[in-house]
Amino acid sequence: MTSSLISTVTMSAAGIESLPNEILEAIVTNKCLTAVDLCRLSCTAKRFQLLIAGNGELWRRKFVHQWPLLWRNGLTRRLLSQVTDWQGLVADRYACGRHVQQEVAKLADSHYFDEELSNESFKAFVDYQYELTTDDNHRQNRCPELTTDLIHLFQMDELECLLRNGSERKNLTIKYYALKVLRFLRHELLRRQWLDYLANDSGHQSVDDFFNGALMISSWFQMNRSIDEEHYRRQVELIAQLTIDELAVNYPSNAIVHQNAAKCLPDSEAQQLTESKWSAKDCRQIMQSLNEVMFNQLHFMTNDDDYYEMNNSFMDQVIDRRLGIPITYCILYHTICAKLGVKTFGVNFPHHFILKWKQYNDDESHDSYRWIYIDVYNGGQQLTSRSPLLANHSDEDIDRVGVCSLRDVFCRMCRNLVEIGRQQEISSDGLICLRNALELLCILSPEENESQLLLSRVYLHLNINLELVNDMLAKISERDPNSIGVVMFLRQSVTSQLSAKRNTSANNNNNRKSAVKHRNVNNDIKYAIGMIMLHKKYNYRCVIYGWDSKCAASRDWIYQMGVYRLPNKDKQPFYNVLVDDGSTRYAAQENLEPCGQSDEIKHLEIGKYFQEFAETHYIPNEQKAGEYPDDDETLILMLRESL
Repeated sequence: MTSSLISTVTMSAAGIESLPNEILEAIVTNKCLTAVDLCRLSCTAKRFQLLIAGNGELWRRKFVHQWPLLWRNGLTRRLLSQVTDWQGLVADRYACGRHVQQEVAKLADSHYFDEELSNESFKAFVDYQYELTTDDNHRQNRCPELTTDLIHLFQMDELECLLRNGSERKNLTIKYYALKVLRFLRHELLRRQWLDYLANDSGHQSVDDFFNGALMISSWFQMNRSIDEEHYRRQVELIAQLTIDELAVNYPSNAIVHQNAAKCLPDSEAQQLTESKWSAKDCRQIMQSLNEVMFNQLHFMTNDDDYYEMNNSFMDQVIDRRLGIPITYCILYHTICAKLGVKTFGVNFPHHFILKWKQYNDDESHDSYRWIYIDVYNGGQQLTSRSPLLANHSDEDIDRVGVCSLRDVFCRMCRNLVEIGRQQEISSDGLICLRNALELLCILSPEENESQLLLSRVYLHLNINLELVNDMLAKISERDPNSIGVVMFLRQSVTSQLSAKRNTSANNNNNRKSAVKHRNVNNDIKYAIGMIMLHKKYNYRCVIYGWDSKCAASRDWIYQMGVYRLPNKDKQPFYNVLVDDGSTRYAAQENLEPCGQSDEIKHLEIGKYFQEFAETHYIPNEQKAGEYPDDDETLILMLRESL
């Protein structure tokens, strides 16, 4: 449609030039015309050039039309509020997109043999941010308001465009590396936001502190999900307003109904709340109505069946699915209560996060009943001293727990996610969850040795960020001299792996040539890479991404896995497979058979080895096809036989 419109305009330029300006502006502002189309159109006639060049409002609209998700980002809009050269900014966004595409395409070839990408792998993206804003040669012809933060957001937006581009089944390798880069860039942006956020922590709680922080945790862990803060704020507002509607029916004399015109508190007031705005009676009615709305009408439920599912810790998922765990429910409840004029406080109770609400002021003579404890996870139940959760604790013990800071709350959330990651460590999802949680913990609690030691082990396992590991270990030994033994052991591992990396880098080309495997010298190989298989014994679905003519595992592994109990023992082909549960396994040929169910395999590493899912099998990318150059013919023959 665009090309035909352009050709029509070009062919009849003389007639169009006679049209009024408002009609021409309607044409050029049409969404079907891209910024590139405008540049071409401006070359067809002088009047078009005068209309298009330097038309700030026109180029602003094109920016919004072309990159709508970028425009909806609140941070982007704040950074763009002072922009004057919109045409230059559009050009900068295009240039940034081209650079991102080029650099992502390079990663597949340069990092195919790496188990994971180190921070240094993303140097080209970081350098680009600073070159455009500090180098005078690059500053020429750039939008004067272009900043490092804007370029950072442009890069992230282009990566999200790559991830959304076309079918989910195609361009898998580009999407695999785009997600890696997006994770790094988003974490860099969030790292700065977390440091600013924690620097402003004065020890008291506010609705913005907890809700913003909870959404920042969601963004930190969910790389392929763009979280719209304003959307979830509207959801909170909606629940609060439904609560007021419930109050108006059952408690029409409640203060928020008749004193506040049945409206929520504005964010500015809710954020500054230090104590409840209403009487104890009104607050109790508000919380009773909130319980009715949340748990009976909107059906927020406890997720006891899958308590340790990681989505229970992400505020956006909790609101969307209406499933959660105590700490996320408490943050949501606390946020809504503040919008309703009720001030609650988080209590870091052992094994169960709860809230407390001050029923009586300090000068009132109700010491034993001053605080009411609320178990949000159990329907907002108000606890008594005889409640099972409190029964084994004295009033003094409960009071000593005290109110927790926002740092305490988010550290607890991260530790929950560390445990979830450790429980699922066999899968790629579990390992990335563990790594994300530990990296965030190191920001939230930089003096905590245990999390940094565990993160060091994760980096060593992945063979990444080894220089950073050395720095972390040095700081750990300074803070805790008793840890010298484990620190020395890990430092020896770092030295060994750094040396191996240097040797590998020096002989990189030879290593790649030696990885090629031909079928004509491995006649026992029955299956090919890209085939979707079923394990006969354990009934899992998987895709083959490598093979050995004989079992290449260590003797210890062979004995541990009972390979000698197989009829053909270890003297048969073994296959590297990506399993649908997110794990990576090594399976004997006699235990595998082609799978009749040809659905996609859900595994984070699929894109590292395959470029496309072709309904019945996966097509290897250039690097994997070069490693197994003969497998495509075998794959085609086997697919024909199955048909």
